[in-house]
Amino acid sequence: MNIPVGKEGGEKGGGSKPVIPPEIRRLRGQYIAVALASSVLVLSMVLAFTNMVNWQSMCIGLDGLVDYIVSEGGELEESVQIEEIPLVADEEADPVTDILFPETSELAYETRYFTVTLDESGDAVAANTAHVATIDEATALAMGEEVAQGKARRGFVGDFRYAVTRLEGERTAVFLNVRAELASFWSFFSSSMMAGAAGVLMVLLISIPLSARAVRPVAESQAAQKRFVTDASHEIKTPLAVILSSADILEIERGESAWIDSIRKQVDRLDSLAGKLVLLSLVDEGRGELAKAPFDLAGLLSDKAEEFKAVALAQDRDIVLSAPPSLEYEGDRSRIDQLLGILLDNALKYSTPGSDVRVSLFRPEGGSVSLRVSNRVDCIEPGPHDEFFRRFYRADGARSSTGGHGIGLAVARAIVESHGGYISANSSDGHSFEIEAVL
Repeated sequence: MNIPVGKEGGEKGGGSKPVIPPEIRRLRGQYIAVALASSVLVLSMVLAFTNMVNWQSMCIGLDGLVDYIVSEGGELEESVQIEEIPLVADEEADPVTDILFPETSELAYETRYFTVTLDESGDAVAANTAHVATIDEATALAMGEEVAQGKARRGFVGDFRYAVTRLEGERTAVFLNVRAELASFWSFFSSSMMAGAAGVLMVLLISIPLSARAVRPVAESQAAQKRFVTDASHEIKTPLAVILSSADILEIERGESAWIDSIRKQVDRLDSLAGKLVLLSLVDEGRGELAKAPFDLAGLLSDKAEEFKAVALAQDRDIVLSAPPSLEYEGDRSRIDQLLGILLDNALKYSTPGSDVRVSLFRPEGGSVSLRVSNRVDCIEPGPHDEFFRRFYRADGARSSTGGHGIGLAVARAIVESHGGYISANSSDGHSFEIEAVL
């Protein structure tokens, strides 16, 4: 198989950007994705912990104030003095007062609260709303019955923190207005979320240039490897041509022989491998320019399937084609022809003897062209199999006996991606194998 090589001068054209191979782009994408995922995970844990601690701290402080109101009999007198609250905890001191600020003389003026007296069945029987302006008696009674029906002893109802307790022997619900505290908490929460989002954005902005530096050694190594493969492939063609010419001379001088036929077959295999390597290198380096033009893809597929029919019958297999009468597609006809040959050849090589190779071609209205090639296999792991598109990949030792190089599907992916599409391989049940190319 001889692959025509285009002009190589284009890669050094003035002002042209170097083409980044798809695998390097994917590697950079994975680097950025890992950096983002790590930062999101760490920041989420930090923000969650910080806001939980803030919430708990707020609740403890509010519950302390509610308990203090209870300890004062439900009435905070304006005459409360600092001296009445012990600042040093001892065995006789009320631990609730330890969390209050010394300015308790202002507490009665700053604290908005009300109490609701409940009977043992949970009905509200009385309400004291003298210390709150936004709640009337009816609303207070309704709120008291609401919390009495619940099982929680403490909690929130709207802008109020409540506690159901015993006050002078009667079951009482104390409601503390905490609108300012809740507003402060949610303001902190919003600010922390925005700070976290800003942190993730900064990680993204930093990881983009850093990812380029991180993958640079890999890119340089891969570029050197591809240059070597391209140069070696070109160099191999010359001795192969000499060997083939020598075989022709030997055949003329001594006649046909199995040894000369074997030489020709091996030369063809090496020539085919060199051509595929050259094609891969050209596509990777952005020098494999496509000669795009409209053509009948359905007709090309029908001709290619007919070409492989004889091979299939010789291997006790059959090709079942499902395609429209015609399907116009704009692309490089020679490359698409090569793609069809690779997929059909791969399906015939690795399908179960006596089974059919099914090929379907269709294009949904307004969608992309979909080419599917499926075959039966003895055993394969269910699920996607992107590894088959890696160069020189071998699933097991049995694949080596088919005579392939492990590079055909890598060439297929290069052709599909050069046309702006994608290709995938999948097994739904462990005994069927399907390759789909979307063009």
